[in-house]
Amino acid sequence: MNIILTNDDGIDAIGLRVLYERLKKDGHRVGISAPLSNQSGKSQSINIRNSYKVRKDSTFEYGVDGTPADSVLFMVYSSEFEGFEPDVIISGINKGYNVSSDVPYSGTCGAAAEGAMNEYRAIAVSAECSDDSVFYKAAEFIARNLKALCDNVLPYTYISVNVPREGNVDDWESAKLAYFAHSNEIEKGEPIAPQLTIYHNRIFDRQEYKEVVREKCEKEQALRSDCEIVADKKISVSIISVVPRTFSSHLTGIKLNNDDL
Repeated sequence: MNIILTNDDGIDAIGLRVLYERLKKDGHRVGISAPLSNQSGKSQSINIRNSYKVRKDSTFEYGVDGTPADSVLFMVYSSEFEGFEPDVIISGINKGYNVSSDVPYSGTCGAAAEGAMNEYRAIAVSAECSDDSVFYKAAEFIARNLKALCDNVLPYTYISVNVPREGNVDDWESAKLAYFAHSNEIEKGEPIAPQLTIYHNRIFDRQEYKEVVREKCEKEQALRSDCEIVADKKISVSIISVVPRTFSSHLTGIKLNNDDL
């Protein structure tokens, strides 16, 4: 396969490098378009009017001074990747899970979503924040199951994989997303000018999770949540839509005057 790797931890991050070497071992053609620096929490944000620098490390390997989604767009639209049409874009391996309400904030997932929106198959891979051995486990899971994962990507979706350090590499389970409420605190720092003060955003442990409000779907309701699965030392695999979801219930209490439309 032709594979493009990206991430949000930066082009030199060990997770990306471990995955690169493992996929090359299987004979895949692997290119890289990834941020030059850590871009965690950048979601699917892009530079709209700003220029950015790009570092060429070798043929089809580029570090982009932008967000993870910028890196994907650079691969899709720049002339540097002519002759390299990817069969799949893989984002990761991220240091730390991207489960539950982490997903909308995650640059790892944002890069995969950008790939999916541009009609490429895409996979986001995240691993428990522990020692580096978990990256080798995650890379092995992706390598062993790459074709099956690609075959299960639906249009305008991507697959999100979360890998715990412990447990068997073949022990995985399909997952729905749980919902965790983050515990944040804004801490006031020192003033640096008469009208300018530094503030720090502190994110603490998540609160007890609740299931996301959703339409009834028997198949989906039968799935356990990603948080439950990784807590059981299993690999969680979720299919995530990049199209915002709407609910079929009718709005009430809103009057519409067709003459005003």
